[in-house]
Amino acid sequence: MSTLLPEGYTLRAMGPLDLPQCLDITRRIQWAHRGEDWAQAFRVTRGVVIQSQGRVIGTAVACIKGMFSSIGLITIDPDFQRRGLGRHLTKAVLDLATQNVSLVATAEGRGLYESLGFKENGTILQLMLSPGDSASPPVEPRSSLRVARTEDSDDIHRLYRLATGAYSQSLLDDLLAAADAVWVVPGQDQEITGFCIVRPFGRGAVVGPIVGQTVEVAVDLIRASMHRFPQATLRVDVNNNAAFSDALLALGFRTAGSGTRMFLGTPPLRDHAVCQFSLISQALL
Repeated sequence: MSTLLPEGYTLRAMGPLDLPQCLDITRRIQWAHRGEDWAQAFRVTRGVVIQSQGRVIGTAVACIKGMFSSIGLITIDPDFQRRGLGRHLTKAVLDLATQNVSLVATAEGRGLYESLGFKENGTILQLMLSPGDSASPPVEPRSSLRVARTEDSDDIHRLYRLATGAYSQSLLDDLLAAADAVWVVPGQDQEITGFCIVRPFGRGAVVGPIVGQTVEVAVDLIRASMHRFPQATLRVDVNNNAAFSDALLALGFRTAGSGTRMFLGTPPLRDHAVCQFSLISQALL
């Protein structure tokens, strides 16, 4: 899908030495990413950058999950916007992805993605909770929740694969290694039926992915995170679930933004007995 860039610009693979400039772009467009967040994204994705006179002025990454991919961190430096570079960048990162691709579009980017064949596939609501936002002290989670153990890893991977239909072992392994906390929900026979990963991100921590069988379980996993990290700013990217969003708003979360989930190709088949209530991130889904 690649096309020739305008004169003065070059497109190439993202490398580790590019990450400081990638971070600078996200800061300039007022995204919350830290250097550590970019380093994690680089570990689990394939990326491309656009350069002008040796300076990185655009970024995009693709996270490969078997037959499926997600693309994100599609950025253009503010000094170089409205020059058609976003289209070139998106086409280039699609060349790195599989045929079946998901993304979360801003209102500004939606038209571009529609012109490339993407179709709407739900709404993502970004919710935030800062210290002091909650109307009441965090409620202790129910006693059946517990901290994950090493032997829970296979069940966590299994549930994520069932809930999403798109799976990368290296991605989930990286999330688990970076986590500040991982909660699991044992079922009646002690088989794990849900989980939640909390890891540092941006100005606080992101709670996601959250996978479980019911909204009530997902809310309980949020309560566990609130109780464990009362002084942290928590971010949850709610995955197209109004009941879950409403429950979090009732707990004191506030709406910080929204995006349109879009898909190109054939969406993955998932097991409807379990649900992904919140995303890993809007880039990694």
